[in-house]
Amino acid sequence: MHVRWLFLSSLLFFIVTTAYTQSSFNGYLRHETGLAHTREQPLIFSRNVANIDFSAGTSTWQFRASPQLRQNLLSENPTGTAELRLREAYVEWFSDNWDIRVGRQILIAPSGVVNPGNEFFSPLDLSEFIAQDISDIQLGVTAANIQYFRGNNSFQAIFVPVFESSILPDANSRWNLLPIDALTGGVSPLGPDLSYRSGRDLQASVGWQNRSLLTWDFNFRLFYGYYPLPGIQKEITFSSQTGAPNDILLRYSYEKSTALRFSSEYRSPANWIIGTQLTYWHDRVFDTFPPELSEGSTVSLQEVLDIIDSYNSTSFQASSPFITMSVSAQQTWLNTRVLLQYQFEQITHHRYDILQDEFFHSVDFSASRSVFNDFIQFRLNGRYNVNGRDFWVNPNLTYTLFDGLSTSLGSQFFSGKKPDPLYAHLSFYQFRQNSFSYLKLTAYW
Repeated sequence: MHVRWLFLSSLLFFIVTTAYTQSSFNGYLRHETGLAHTREQPLIFSRNVANIDFSAGTSTWQFRASPQLRQNLLSENPTGTAELRLREAYVEWFSDNWDIRVGRQILIAPSGVVNPGNEFFSPLDLSEFIAQDISDIQLGVTAANIQYFRGNNSFQAIFVPVFESSILPDANSRWNLLPIDALTGGVSPLGPDLSYRSGRDLQASVGWQNRSLLTWDFNFRLFYGYYPLPGIQKEITFSSQTGAPNDILLRYSYEKSTALRFSSEYRSPANWIIGTQLTYWHDRVFDTFPPELSEGSTVSLQEVLDIIDSYNSTSFQASSPFITMSVSAQQTWLNTRVLLQYQFEQITHHRYDILQDEFFHSVDFSASRSVFNDFIQFRLNGRYNVNGRDFWVNPNLTYTLFDGLSTSLGSQFFSGKKPDPLYAHLSFYQFRQNSFSYLKLTAYW
């Protein structure tokens, strides 16, 4: 409801101000369909997306609104279930030293959608994991974004008054992210009880960026708010008749934490771009499971009940500081931009019963090339998780038919080694049946 009122207010503001300001009105209409690679080849998705970008302003301020209408063609009533999203709706004031933006906005973070833990504020639409267009996955958030520029330094403060969680898949969705069987051994036929934390919980971030040298950028940021990905609270219930374990309840839970991030970028005369990023989370929640119940040990029924009662009191979770570090290298060879990134994660206070690995490693790869004056664009993205030996690959070819009309053809491949029963990291193996090819047709105006 608040999105509708904000949209109507934006429209009224547009009507009043258009006569006095410079304005622009553009957008696109896109159809996209994905077909699974399985023998039956069912449609993974088929949708229409209409996006409008409107801006109006003067030399000292700007208003911008970006509503988006999404129509799911696979639903029983595509017209009646069309969804309206307000991606952006903000007012911005700027001068030589200040830039102040208030309203709904997309806060860009230097991370890929396959690693949403690198985001600080912006919620993500992971309802179909990465089967959507990448531009639709990152959502807007209502915030105050203040920047001050002085020489080669810039200072930024961001305030988010209302917490907005990411959109996660339903437990019965083919894109379900919960490793339910691995973590819990199954749930009731009704599925898990999933709840999201929301409310007026202020999040804030302050940062400093320095560009004193032509070849170096340095960035420091301090954040206080919710870790972007929820933890999974688990509770084993007991039968009222037998007293034996009967069911497992799952709940999403977002926990607040403090994070410190340092990042830098070096641009060499030989056209190399080297990037580094180090993030320290003071507290993050991880999944636990009693080893006595997973190693084939002989345990009496009373001992089982005592162990379950003990872990129920902690929701089968434990907290620890958490470190992520990444190093990337980018170069252009034969007109092809190639990017390779290595990421390392560590649970600093790892316990014997934490299911996640103490050290986790992954490698990202990206290559892109344009030919014939950008009429043909090729892109290849991928990730390989070293611990789980699973991978994701996304080749994409875009052809501009003529000015304002383009078509894209590509595939998403998911595969890898089958994880162990208690593997608690995201594995692309679980989406192997969801590998698909897609076709997109986009008209711009």
